[in-house]
Amino acid sequence: MHNLTFYQHKQPALPDGLYSVSVQHKLEHKGSERNKNIDTTYTATRVVYISGERFSLQPTEILGVYPPAGVLGDFSHVLPNVQLSRDTLPWEREGKTGDDDSPWVALLLFTEDEAPSVKNLTIGDLQQAGQGYPPFKPELGQLPTDQLQVIDVQKKWIQQFMPSLATLKLLCHVRYEAEGKKAGDNTGGLASILANRLPTPLKTHVAFLVSVEDRYEKNDQFDLDKGGKGDTVRLVVLKTWRFTCADDAHNLSLLLQKLNNEEMKVPEAEVPSLLQESFLNGAVPLPWYIRNGKKGVAWYRGPLGYGDFPLQNQDFFDRHSADAYMLFNLSSKVWDATYAAAWELGRKLAFKQQAFALALFRWKRLMAMQNKTKSIDYELPYTAKIATDFPPECLDWLQKLSSLKDIPLGYLVPDERLLPLESIRMVKLDVYWLQALVMGALSLGNIDLVRDRKLSGVWAKMMVDSQKPISGCILRSQIIKNFPSLVVEALGSNGEVLPMVMQKNYTPGIAIYLFEGEFKELSFLQKGEALHYGFEVGTGTNGQEQYFASIWEQSREASRKIPVELSDGRLVDMIKLGQSLDSSPNSAHLGFILTQANSGIRFEKSEKLPTA
Repeated sequence: MHNLTFYQHKQPALPDGLYSVSVQHKLEHKGSERNKNIDTTYTATRVVYISGERFSLQPTEILGVYPPAGVLGDFSHVLPNVQLSRDTLPWEREGKTGDDDSPWVALLLFTEDEAPSVKNLTIGDLQQAGQGYPPFKPELGQLPTDQLQVIDVQKKWIQQFMPSLATLKLLCHVRYEAEGKKAGDNTGGLASILANRLPTPLKTHVAFLVSVEDRYEKNDQFDLDKGGKGDTVRLVVLKTWRFTCADDAHNLSLLLQKLNNEEMKVPEAEVPSLLQESFLNGAVPLPWYIRNGKKGVAWYRGPLGYGDFPLQNQDFFDRHSADAYMLFNLSSKVWDATYAAAWELGRKLAFKQQAFALALFRWKRLMAMQNKTKSIDYELPYTAKIATDFPPECLDWLQKLSSLKDIPLGYLVPDERLLPLESIRMVKLDVYWLQALVMGALSLGNIDLVRDRKLSGVWAKMMVDSQKPISGCILRSQIIKNFPSLVVEALGSNGEVLPMVMQKNYTPGIAIYLFEGEFKELSFLQKGEALHYGFEVGTGTNGQEQYFASIWEQSREASRKIPVELSDGRLVDMIKLGQSLDSSPNSAHLGFILTQANSGIRFEKSEKLPTA
């Protein structure tokens, strides 16, 4: 069972400060009349100083940010947020002295033209008066040379964007997400800190997680003058990242829905009627240079495709040249060079790997020596044992070769018409093409005595961990460039997650994703927290675009939509929104209402996936 539980806050077990720990051990012994009684007390005292983070955070304490750093997408309806791995961190200090429920961190969002530059300082620099930062005393263990980052923000931006203390309390909550845990199990949670501003379309944004320790006044407003009377306010930066908010043309879900999701074949309109059967299987005619110097045409089909592969249940171990891999297509009366090309490619790639070629030749020579020794019909006085195990470095390279990562794109997609712009093709790996590729690599150092089942043993070693079919997709789209953190997941027939065996971007617009097993569904998501916070986009009463917060009824069959009003700078009045959702709003309820799943699309498996 999957449980998701929200809490307003979680206080640390012990606040920061100096603690004294005393242990007392009392020893008593009542002696005889001749021995004195023993009554001794031993006491030990230790002083412990507990200090949470103050001017910086460890990388392990930042579990994730959303929108992800450096991405381009439609985030205009999303509240940027930071996920902290320690659930008590936002409340380990106080934003307002004496208010232990007041968070000491806040998330501010600026457009690129508004954003202040980050400065690298030391604690000693921060202590200097008149720089916009209030006076403070370094704590135990904090040195004047300790490094930190700050920003100097114009007071007009602080007045507009810095949340009040009441708003800040609504922007921080704790979330527990675990499988198989009971609702009351509050271990393994994470703290969420939200911004109160929505990104502006077509602009780059900079988000800052800043310290607001002891920066709020008695009226619960941020104290602009506590650090001086200048035009700027200095804030300590704990985390910063950038992202770009595009229009809905860069919405991942919309772009995925518009992809051409047809079969991997040349369009029928471009194929002569007599050759349609061959074309429909994903093959294309390519120039073929015959040994006598003449030029002909032969079919070629890459290792990734759909439909029936040219070979079924064939054995390649007794074929020792490219000519032996040529097939004749009876329907079109044209030769098929699919496996011959794979064999030649494997041979060429092996020639380029000098270490592999030399190790393979040495192994074959040792095999030949062993066979000659076995053929002698009398016993020698001494016969040295010859290590004939296949070289592990050769096996490693062959397995890397089989991953297809070093295969030129032209061999995988031989014709651009098979993969037009803005398209996705569901594919399965032809294991016989892969076998021909490997046998071509193993053909180096051609020694007749080892033209036997020794090579089939090498192939068997390679396939021990790869008995399952390989399937996946080829994607050609602007999505690859615009969403560099795109995550592709595959689910099997029983809903299990299939392990990825290959992911490679061949160009800024073409990528291949392959998985171990035959997938039932492919999911495309943006990297980052699987859950984030935002609003639904709809149409208001005036016919204009409107954001809504939705409250689902207990039956989950209907929801009540609450319009969200934005002020200048696309700020969300979280207090007003919370009151419209609940008469007594709190951060846990608000976080639950605003939680959204990551945007993405699932593709179901085509019934015409290849069979092998």
